[in-house]
Amino acid sequence: MVVIFVTSNLDLLPQSPLVNPDPHGFLGPLLPVYGPMQTCLAAALAPSIPLRPVTASLVWTGALTVIALLAFCIRTGSRQPRDTSRLALYGS
Repeated sequence: MVVIFVTSNLDLLPQSPLVNPDPHGFLGPLLPVYGPMQTCLAAALAPSIPLRPVTASLVWTGALTVIALLAFCIRTGSRQPRDTSRLALYGS
């Protein structure tokens, strides 16, 4: 729980106006929560659709999905039946 709390705060703190006076600087748009945060703000306060933050959100979602699928494929691998003929020779 501590790791989840700390990592989520490390992602949100650079976007806070109290901590960082320029949240749109170099680091802000690279964070995963930047897109959803800006989309929520624009949905509440702007009359137009914010395409750049929505695109950033979709890119992060796609990238993390690809990483998760690659990790799943690497961890599970292909299930091949074991060659039991060599095991029988060593067991005797």
